[in-house]
Amino acid sequence: MGIGGPVFSTLHGEALLPSYVRSLFKRLAKRAGIAKRVHPHGLRHTFASGLADERVDLRVIQHALGHSSLSTTQRYVDHVCPRAVIDALRNREW
Repeated sequence: MGIGGPVFSTLHGEALLPSYVRSLFKRLAKRAGIAKRVHPHGLRHTFASGLADERVDLRVIQHALGHSSLSTTQRYVDHVCPRAVIDALRNREW
């Protein structure tokens, strides 16, 4: 169930080259004064962790990320948004 077309495109609707996007992220991060490594895959992490934070069903996240295996999605979400650890720390009395 593809939506069609690239997420990011040129003014002519053509997909951007991956090398261009990587260099663009590096330049924009430098301009913004971000010293930490910034990479396009970070958008995917942000998207997945946002869905997980909103308690979106794991199968919906699986479909959105294009994973064929639910266990792959579970490992991915656990990596980018370790919910159990975050919840435990939020609920802890300091």
